[in-house]
Amino acid sequence: MLFCSQSLPTWLKDLDKVVLLDLDSNEFNGTIPTEIGNMASMQFLLLNRNNLEGDVPTELGFVTMLRKCLQGETELSFQVPALI
Repeated sequence: MLFCSQSLPTWLKDLDKVVLLDLDSNEFNGTIPTEIGNMASMQFLLLNRNNLEGDVPTELGFVTMLRKCLQGETELSFQVPALI
């Protein structure tokens, strides 16, 4: 656990080979950056127990390999993007 208490970094877009992104229990706040849609190889996204809020960006629909996105204990408004 990192316990960051900051926003998710936009440089996540540079992690285009990541398969599992586990950000569980880090106290990130704010919204998910739209750049997350550039993580083409991601299959698992774990966002549980953070202070994230707002809508999940539709750009997540560009992550066609995504199999599971967990976002429990957040304030995210989650709708599966049409492209998934």
